[in-house]
Amino acid sequence: MNRILLLILLALVGFQAHAQYEHLSLLHNNIKVIDEVTKKLLRGAEFTVFDTHGRQLENADFWERTSFRNEQEVFNGYTVMTDEFVDTLVIRATLPGHEVAEAIVPTPRSKYEEAKTKDGRFWWNDEIRLMTRRSMNIELGEAEVTASRILMVQKGDTIIYNAAALQMSSGSMLNNLVRALPGVQLSANGRITVNGEFVQSLLVNGKDFFKGDPNVALDNLPYYTVDKIKVYHRGLDDLKNATLADSLRAMAVEKALVMDVRLKKEYGEGWLANFEAASGFRTTGDQGAVHRGRAFALRFTDHSKLGIYASANNVGDNANATHNGEWREMNAAGYGENTMQNAGIDFSIENKEETRKFATTLTARHNDNNCETQSSTQNFYPTGDVFNRSRSLSSSNSANVSWNASYSQHKERRYNFSVSPNFYYSKSNGDSQSLSASFDGDPLDATRTASLDSIFPATVPSAFAEGSNRLLGLLIYSNQGMGRNESYNLNAGISASGSIRLPFTKQNLSLSAGTNYHENERNSFYFSHVNRRSSGGYDENSRNVSPSSTFRWNASISHRLFMLNRKRGWLQGDLSYSFNHDSSNDANRLYKSDLPLIEQMASAGALPSIQEAENGQWTFNLPNSYDTRETTDDHKLQLYLLSIVGRNVKTSRHFHLAMPLHILNRSIVDTRNGGTQRFNQQLVYFSTDFGFRCGNFDASYDLRPELTKLHQLIDVTDNSSSLYIFKTNPNLRTAFGHDIFLGYNFKRPEHSEWLNVNTQTYITQHKVMDAVTFDRNTGVTTTQPLNTEGNWWSTAGFSYGRAFDKAKHFNGELGLRYTFAHSVGFANDAASLLPEQLVTLNNRVRSNFRLGYSRNQMRVDLTGNFTWNDVNSDRANFQHLQYADHSYGLTFATPLFPGIGKDKWTIDFDTDVKLYLRRGYREPSMNTTEWVWNAALSTRVGKTKQWTLRAVGFDLLHQLSNITHSLTAQSFSETWTNTVRSYVSFHVVYHLQMKPKKGIE
Repeated sequence: MNRILLLILLALVGFQAHAQYEHLSLLHNNIKVIDEVTKKLLRGAEFTVFDTHGRQLENADFWERTSFRNEQEVFNGYTVMTDEFVDTLVIRATLPGHEVAEAIVPTPRSKYEEAKTKDGRFWWNDEIRLMTRRSMNIELGEAEVTASRILMVQKGDTIIYNAAALQMSSGSMLNNLVRALPGVQLSANGRITVNGEFVQSLLVNGKDFFKGDPNVALDNLPYYTVDKIKVYHRGLDDLKNATLADSLRAMAVEKALVMDVRLKKEYGEGWLANFEAASGFRTTGDQGAVHRGRAFALRFTDHSKLGIYASANNVGDNANATHNGEWREMNAAGYGENTMQNAGIDFSIENKEETRKFATTLTARHNDNNCETQSSTQNFYPTGDVFNRSRSLSSSNSANVSWNASYSQHKERRYNFSVSPNFYYSKSNGDSQSLSASFDGDPLDATRTASLDSIFPATVPSAFAEGSNRLLGLLIYSNQGMGRNESYNLNAGISASGSIRLPFTKQNLSLSAGTNYHENERNSFYFSHVNRRSSGGYDENSRNVSPSSTFRWNASISHRLFMLNRKRGWLQGDLSYSFNHDSSNDANRLYKSDLPLIEQMASAGALPSIQEAENGQWTFNLPNSYDTRETTDDHKLQLYLLSIVGRNVKTSRHFHLAMPLHILNRSIVDTRNGGTQRFNQQLVYFSTDFGFRCGNFDASYDLRPELTKLHQLIDVTDNSSSLYIFKTNPNLRTAFGHDIFLGYNFKRPEHSEWLNVNTQTYITQHKVMDAVTFDRNTGVTTTQPLNTEGNWWSTAGFSYGRAFDKAKHFNGELGLRYTFAHSVGFANDAASLLPEQLVTLNNRVRSNFRLGYSRNQMRVDLTGNFTWNDVNSDRANFQHLQYADHSYGLTFATPLFPGIGKDKWTIDFDTDVKLYLRRGYREPSMNTTEWVWNAALSTRVGKTKQWTLRAVGFDLLHQLSNITHSLTAQSFSETWTNTVRSYVSFHVVYHLQMKPKKGIE
């Protein structure tokens, strides 16, 4: 062991912004642990505090002292705290791989009594050097020692998981390690919850990693590289002043939960890499081939990081089966079948003093999508409901590239500065085909949207198909369409922020500014053939060219007006001013044609290109072509007040109040049909943000406007489609939303136990809703925005979870929530009458449970979810709806047999079985029972177990489907979307491991 001297400097220089404050007491010692050889600050130290008689002080605590500058964590040392007044403290520091050190700290009362208090800090100016204890080299006889490793410890507001206490199967990645932690849940899309609370940031060694995409780290970091996983709260805002009050504000008002993955010291510098290739075949449908490839490399040093990844597959990102953990559920709504390629690079570097840092991320993605959608909609009208059925096929191709970077620099207690440019570009094109029909009564489809097969002929849509007389009698209109579009999006911007310490006041003045430019253009055409019950068939074809651009810039300044500090608490006030300017230009060039092009296209089986369509016979449509320019200037002046009573965070009472004054100037100039309209609006209003917290109780009230879109306030009628007419309403009023929240949160992390109980009510005044008028004779739908009263919803529920045994192998969760929604809208089915107000009452009950058992390499999970909806209305002819969705699942992962031979060779088995039940739907085809079964076998081979072989079977019973539904005051709809079909695949994974000096695991 190298001879290393730990030098601990004690100087009470004030609290830094960190979210792990647990106590506020008089005796705080800010400590730096420094390597005597390298002079670097050392993390991971632990402290115990004694008096001179050797009695350990039970109320002593410590935490890492960090600050967040420009959303980056800066390590400053430690804070060691005790609330006992003893003449002398003995502080012992321990750090793995180093010798134990102690400091003897005299603490005469007079020094505390004379210490100057500023911003809630007690200044301490003593400097003490600690000498290391020299370890005694004693040669002992051989002995076998078996020690149990502690899986989880609680330090203040921080939970620390020890990865070494878990045994994972070969080839496991970080995602499987996270799933195995007590109280932690990892969903299919990478969403992590800890003790029922959502993790908003996943960090690696305290730093962002492929910002915005936690799956990169979850899927690619091997589990054996992880030393500890820390979970704590940090402020969402940039705490530039780093005062105690700022830190408490972050906890009390804007706290965010962070999961920080700390790698082992030997992996703090070196390379990690994984390469995967997979091939297989579908077991249903066309039985085509499936493939997947992935590569990942990571380079770490003390002050730099480089990560590179690339992947390609044709089964969709959501169809990846893990090993030793849950299968990722399919969530393919709106996605269909995807072929994806994506790649990214992430780089960051900082100087040794950590005062300057540069970081950048570049990602690119390409996607081919084929989507089939079938939809059933029930529209509520006074004289009887109208039923719509639709079916569409679409294919699209898209590519995008995204780049962002940041540079930050700071000098402690003087200034900090950061600048962040960003760029995004995407291009896409797609084709679509659709069939739709509207009925006067329920078509009673025997199978999903089967009524469409009875309405449309097999080839040319020149007449109605010979369907049942009942369906033809109910039919209002049918529509067959084919279309193509091309579009691009470009976005570029830059933002800068910083603060500077003002002379004399020692307060910070914070400044920020930014600008952004966005443009896009869509070029499309659509051919359609419509058959109306009242007037027969006709063709309606349109071509649109729609460019738009937006320019924004903003600036803000903020300053702390005052901070009143007393023994029992303090009050602070911050004053800020911000200005936001938005200007946008939108245009539409519409061309129409009534030639029977769709018959030609249907016969040829192909659509023309955009260029070929441009050369067709088109007539410029002046009434529905326009140029629109909008401008918005928003001045906001805000006084923010924060009051904290009590010196202990757990029992203190927190109040915050913000009442920003907005002066809003908006204008629009619209040119269409040979005329120009101008509209100017000035709004002066207050919004409110009030919050209160006492211990585990939370209460808040927000009042905020829901601003009406400017283009709805000019007099315009858009009849570019013969079936849909859109009108505006210059008489709309501004809507306001009232958000009321009450909650109770109880946690005992030592038992992985939590209880969340909360209720929330949201009331909207003057809510803007689209009033719908449907003409049963012509099939024309007309919409116009109107203000409504009486829209509100309220919800109440709880969630509870805990570990049932001391070792935390067996744990469970239970949740229940009730929601009531009072929805008000306008609808009518007679064009000569004004829209009639409709009130819909929706009761919803949701419940979920999970029971899990995890030990060594075995994991069992039993889950259940239940949702029940009751939809009713007091209007005549409304058909009462009651329907329910159930899902129950069992996940099981285990080695099939104990390790064999010297290499402990084994095979890991994973399986997931889920049952989906849908009951109570009026359309019989929607009442389904589906069993979904997935399974995988994997093993690790090679001299260093660097190869992983895996066989995967996905949806082995061929029953996987996807159904979503939505409800408004005017309609209820259900949509079925195709998903990745069943398949079998075989995977080969290679792990490149740069062995550390002391071994890999």
